[in-house]
Amino acid sequence: MSSVRCTCQQVIRDTGEDLPYKARFLPDQNVESLHRSVSSALSELVSLASRNQQQEWIGKYMRKGYPMEMDTPSLIHDFIWGVVVANTGLAYECGNCGRLLIYRKTDASAKSFVPEAPSKGIFNRIPSNV
Repeated sequence: MSSVRCTCQQVIRDTGEDLPYKARFLPDQNVESLHRSVSSALSELVSLASRNQQQEWIGKYMRKGYPMEMDTPSLIHDFIWGVVVANTGLAYECGNCGRLLIYRKTDASAKSFVPEAPSKGIFNRIPSNV
């Protein structure tokens, strides 16, 4: 999605990641299966990488055409990001009216929610202790 139009006609541009008006959401019912699948896959990667068989893991878990000679940190990053994208929806906050546009799938239409009181910045960064 490069841009979406709010009901108020404001254009919301999606220019990438780290946008203060964009969020990914993970339905609670997806959390446990996501953790299990990531833990299992990464455990398998550690085992195969220790035997110089990382390409076997890449062939199993990454899309066709993924570079077979990738450093492990980049591989882990790409894998986790792929899992996050596959298991999350997108939400945008309109900078004009504060409406939230929720997309469960990128090819579906948005569900729109209007705040009860004026609100801005709902998707600002949540401080992490990690």
